Order: sequence, then structure tokens, then C-alpha cells
Amino acid sequence: MTAGSGARSGGFALVAAVAALAFIEIVAIGLIALTTRSRVSVEEYGSHSTARIAAESAVRVAVAAWDERAVAFPRPGSRFAVPWAAGALPGGLQYAVEAERLERGRLLVRGTAWSGTSGTGVRASALATVTSIPSDEPRLDFHSALVVGGDFSLLAGAVVDGSSPSSAPAPLQPSDCVDPGPASSLPAGWHRPGVALGTGATLVQAPGSAVMGSPGVLNNSPRAAGAAFGSFGAVGLSDLAAIADRIETGTITLAPRTTGAACDTVASGNWGAPSNRSHPCFDWLPFVFAPGDLTIAGGEGQGILIVDGNLTIVAGVRFRGAILVTGRFDAAAATIDGAVRVGGRGSRSAAVIRFDECSLTRAFTLSPLMRKVYRVADRWWLAAW
Repeated sequence: MTAGSGARSGGFALVAAVAALAFIEIVAIGLIALTTRSRVSVEEYGSHSTARIAAESAVRVAVAAWDERAVAFPRPGSRFAVPWAAGALPGGLQYAVEAERLERGRLLVRGTAWSGTSGTGVRASALATVTSIPSDEPRLDFHSALVVGGDFSLLAGAVVDGSSPSSAPAPLQPSDCVDPGPASSLPAGWHRPGVALGTGATLVQAPGSAVMGSPGVLNNSPRAAGAAFGSFGAVGLSDLAAIADRIETGTITLAPRTTGAACDTVASGNWGAPSNRSHPCFDWLPFVFAPGDLTIAGGEGQGILIVDGNLTIVAGVRFRGAILVTGRFDAAAATIDGAVRVGGRGSRSAAVIRFDECSLTRAFTLSPLMRKVYRVADRWWLAAW
């Protein structure tokens, strides 16, 4: 080998070494960049996941604490913020919920969580559909003091009054009767029928009984057909059994009860205190479901009562609100302000039943069940964007 060839070999080796070092440096820089990008991606993914969980949690909070009365029973097409499901979390994450009434019984609820301002941080959304029980649907069924699907006897002393000019029996006041929900079928104070009879239903009046209304008796009422007594608006009785505020069976005596200074809403027989404004249970109007025969043996109560069976009411009982009985109704000298629907045959009454718009308004807008929303089966989450 000559001296010249050795020099050239050394030069090539140096160039190769420099190229190798450059390549290694490029690869190292690439790996560092890739690692940095992966770390940033992981951090971004983690931040987005946290925001998504916060958005879903906000939706769950909104649904769990839902109050139709607090949002004024919004009409279809209404879009509104849900004030009890908004706030901030540690780390600068904020969340809020907006809802839209798609139709009378369906709402779209969107939860959003974000960090930073002006869109500079991460943002995630969660979307769900829920359902409610529109108060105007069942209200249409309680359009008369007494709605009857079978044969019904009024005993001596019985009064059925659909024409009472007053709509706030003491101790109720006009302010108690304001309806935040959808408008009822007829304006307050309008004269209603006393008794609405379904096709084929009969009414027998004993001497000493009275029926008042405009008209006194309405025949062939479409809302007194047999099938109309098997549901509450569009909600079947089996669904009501699962979501009612109270389940009652057998014989019960009504009386308001307290724990300390608070109304004890889980106490048996506590259906509110309709005659005492100062009582903690004055605004407790439960939705009560009886899966079989029920006897009210005394006391007073208010709210919505659904009996999938026979209902017996003894003398002296007072009730304010709506009553639906699928079977037989047997009432002694009781007093009912609101409206009664009876689907069964062989019913008889010596009670005073007065149509009262105010008592119905309170029952349909204060009963907890009527103020909640419910998940639409198991597939209530929707893809959010």
C-alpha cells in the first residue's frame, strides 16, 4: 500500500465516523422529540379523560337532583342552564350543564368540562337523554270532580261538585295556586262537569245526594273509557310502582310526622299536612302507589294517590289532590278536594268530592315524582361532539 492510499483510507474513515456520529445525533434528537411528543400526548389524553369524566359526572349530578319546578317546567324547544350542576374542581377544571326540552316528555342534557380561558385548555362533553312525566297529560284525565268507568252509586249525603267558584280552600292562599307547569285544559275557575261517565257507565243517586257542575253529568266521556284507567297519562302502572314516592298497602291511618324540625317524608302514613300552613309537612305532597287494595282508616293527606285495586275511605278522612282507582271505590262521609277517577264497578260514595284546581296544581307540581327526570332505559348516553 502506498502512502497516498493510506491517507485516503484514513480520510474515508474520518468522514464515515463523522457521518455515523451525525446519524446517531439525529436519531437521538428524533427519539427525544418522539418521547417528548408521546409524553405530551399522554398528558393531553389524561387531561381530556379527566375533563370527560367531569362532564359525565356533571350530567349525573343534574339528573339526580333534577327539579322540574325549579326550572319552571320548560316547554318544548326551551334551552336552559342547570344551575345546580355547575362549578369548579381543583386544578382549574370547570363544569356546567345545559338542557333542552325536545318534546313534552324528553330532554337532552349536555355536560361540559374545560380548563383555561377562551378555548386555550382542554374541553370535553357528555350527552344524555332523559324523560319526565309531563304534568299536562294526566291533568287532562282529571277534568271533572268524579270520572267513572263503571256503575257508581251516590249515597245519602254524598256531594259531587264540579262548579265550586273557589279554588283555594283554607288554609291555601292564591299564591299557593300559581301553576308553573304547562297550562291545564281549562282556565282556573271554569265550571267543570260534576260526574263524567264512560260509555256504558251508570250513575245512581240516592235521595239526599247532590251533583253540581256544568253539566252536572257528562255522558260518554272519552277519558272515562276502560283503558284510560290503566295508566297515569302515558305512564303505565308497572312503571309507577318502580318510581313512586311512597308504596302503601293494607290499612293505613294518615298523619303528618316530623323528625326534629323537619318533615319525616319516609314515615308510614305521612302524606303531608294540608290543613296546617306552619307544619313542616305542608308542602309535602307525595306520589303514593298502592299495588293492591288499600283502606284509609283516618286522618288527612294530600298529593297523588294511585290504587291498583280497591280503595276504601272511612268517615272523617280528608284528602287534597288526585286519586285514581282501577278497581272499586267505597267512601263514607269523607272530604276530597281535587278530583277522583274510578275505573271499577260496584263503587259507592257518601263523600263530598269537590273539583279543586288549586289542590290539583299543588299535587301535580309539588309531588317529587312529577319533578324528577328518569333515564331512558340503559342506553341513555349519546355520542358527544
